[in-house]
Amino acid sequence: FVIENYYILVEDTYLQISDDSYEKIVSSASKMKLSKALAESFVFKPIEKIIAFPLVPFRIKHDFHSDIFSLIKSESLTSVQIISRSVMHDLDPKNHPPVKAELWEGRAEKPNAWLAILAPAERVSLKMRSAILGALSLTLSQYNRYTFSKRHMFGGFCTFSNDGTISFSFGVPHTPGLMNDVILTKDDFGWLKIMSNLLKSQQKNDMKKIKALEYFYRAWSFDEQERFPFHCMALDALFGQVQQATQTVIDELKLTLGVNIDDQRLRLLMRIRGDVIHGRTPDAYDSLAYEKYFSKYECNPIDDLETVTSKALSGIIFGDKLQIRSDSHSELFSRARASGDLPPKPPSILD
Repeated sequence: FVIENYYILVEDTYLQISDDSYEKIVSSASKMKLSKALAESFVFKPIEKIIAFPLVPFRIKHDFHSDIFSLIKSESLTSVQIISRSVMHDLDPKNHPPVKAELWEGRAEKPNAWLAILAPAERVSLKMRSAILGALSLTLSQYNRYTFSKRHMFGGFCTFSNDGTISFSFGVPHTPGLMNDVILTKDDFGWLKIMSNLLKSQQKNDMKKIKALEYFYRAWSFDEQERFPFHCMALDALFGQVQQATQTVIDELKLTLGVNIDDQRLRLLMRIRGDVIHGRTPDAYDSLAYEKYFSKYECNPIDDLETVTSKALSGIIFGDKLQIRSDSHSELFSRARASGDLPPKPPSILD
């Protein structure tokens, strides 16, 4: 900014040699001009653009549009209104990069959906992407959320600038390779509208919710022991206080979940959390409390922490607008347990 607006400072600084700072050398009139230029610059009035993320394990039955993001079928990318009309004739939205084959001879992939976000910079859009997809993962059952296949995945993004230019890249996939596609319908529009409002809000409580969803998203692709600390951070982001953080999380969970949770069980779970978060053990398995928890309750505390985290996030952030999709293999598991081919499902902390 200073380089682009140096002409304002020239009268006071050109050919001047001084050990003093510009604050002392530059006149008040020039400072006022520079302040006005700064107020009107991209620093305080950034130019927003569309950053589109290709998604693989999705089937979009009904496109969702809001004034800050769209979650749409691959062929619907051209329906995002802010994309410059001047580039429409060059687009092939069923590919990533979304340009016609005659204009691009390099690598090309076929997304099933696009997440298109209005943001001033790619880094900002990546954080918004994390929160949106973190919320979307909450709509899946725990089994479907963490059951992955070896399907071909890809990532990256495509940026549509206001001047009609397009830039793109490939990168790490935006979701894990889910065994079952996520099907988006009009039933999801309620929580998606809440998500859109949260992303625009500057309220402290709303910003805490967004941070919690970002942490939950970060856990999505990891193994269970690596997910554990991120779920702890999601709870801390949602509930935590600088003082008495653990007690605050316990009190808020008991208040939020609305069930008669065993207080001793919850406190033992938080002890494992403390061991991991405060560096006493590299993962939950190494905690002495882990063995005690498993022996006493015959349930994996890592699963229990994920259960209370997802339940708390979905309830506090979305209320009854976010409905969990049914487990794709629930009937198969029920029959296998009834026949004795699978052991009974261990009772979770919410049972």
